[in-house]
Amino acid sequence: MIIRGEPMSFLKSFKPKYLQLSVFLAATLFSQMISATQMGTQWLGLGSGSTLIISLDPPLPRAGEAFTIKVTGVWKHHCIAVYEDFDVRLKEQYIYLDSSPIYDIPGCVNSSPLPGYEWEPTPFTRSVVIPNSAWESIDEKKPLNVRVSLLPSWLMPHDWWRQFDLNWGLHEIPPQIGSGHWISDQRPFQGINVEQQGDTVLLYRLAYSTSDGEPSWLMGNASFHGDVTHGVTHHVSWLNPTGEYDRETRDDVQPIEDDMSFTKGSFAIGVAGVNQIYVAFGVNRRAQTYKRYVFRSADNQLPVVIPDMAGRWDLYAFDNKTLEASYPVEFRASSRTEKGLGWYPFKSIDDQWLMNCWANLDGVGTCILTNEDLGITMSYDLVDFNGNYAKAPLVHSSVEQAAQTGILLRAGFHLPVLDFQ
Repeated sequence: MIIRGEPMSFLKSFKPKYLQLSVFLAATLFSQMISATQMGTQWLGLGSGSTLIISLDPPLPRAGEAFTIKVTGVWKHHCIAVYEDFDVRLKEQYIYLDSSPIYDIPGCVNSSPLPGYEWEPTPFTRSVVIPNSAWESIDEKKPLNVRVSLLPSWLMPHDWWRQFDLNWGLHEIPPQIGSGHWISDQRPFQGINVEQQGDTVLLYRLAYSTSDGEPSWLMGNASFHGDVTHGVTHHVSWLNPTGEYDRETRDDVQPIEDDMSFTKGSFAIGVAGVNQIYVAFGVNRRAQTYKRYVFRSADNQLPVVIPDMAGRWDLYAFDNKTLEASYPVEFRASSRTEKGLGWYPFKSIDDQWLMNCWANLDGVGTCILTNEDLGITMSYDLVDFNGNYAKAPLVHSSVEQAAQTGILLRAGFHLPVLDFQ
């Protein structure tokens, strides 16, 4: 199925030697912070500083009605200004948006910048209307994947993506994975640290240089859009480390900005659950699976693999997509049970609800929500819990009442399907 898009509208337009560099690097990073996506490399001057966000309008399309895919961002290359529209291909729950080939645009052929030259960032906005006839090929019960490519794959084999839930609008709920250290069985000699505040994440990666084996640091930042974020990394090198000692400060001589090299790259995080993420660095790199690194914790503390459920939540019970009931719940904080079996109970402040959570050191686990008075049970795996919502069958003890779809949502977030109730 081929759909032609609408014309787009445009806006005009580490490797540090000493640990003390972290403050300096963080200040530099936040001075350049952007809130979406950078993809690509610097070798052709196309990817560095480029960002992109994919969204739907309305946020939850109704079956049989047209909807719009909005693409906004900043492209660090002048050629973006002469793209006219997208070619749209719909196949097997994927919508592919491909821009006009760069090699067909006059003035854009072999347009690599001179050494030291950087293209000016060009903001752009583009909208593509997906007609109501497209629903003949869309199953609203399955996630819809949207992939966007601004260049032909042979030139830059990378694209942007986002997955959309067409039933409930859960793609509007960002994850909450918190902060901590993550490791990958596929990358045993590297690790990443993730810090999250709201929907913004800051990422540090420690690896080793393939050229000289020295430790190599990357710093990255981005904002979540749904359960995925694409962001900018900064590889930082001290060009001429001195190894000198400052007798006045009683510390090693610190670098100045003129002595530093900042090389931009890209990274992507996909959240499978609170204890499992997929991370890719650079262009055309396969995403690797990371799990939390567990340090030993005291018996009265939650281990990092147990999500902290303390606070206010809303439990919704749906029959198909019709809301049948909703229950506000507020959980107290939890600690290890006296039985010492690894289960961590979160009791509601009215003692009507109980959430029991368990996980092993790899982060594989389960949470079970019960209300004995109402005869309700809801069980979900942590791999299906993004920290702010869980969706699972809501089972009733009464055999006459069929199971419903339960959605447990952290208070403060809005479920788009409720707009249709």
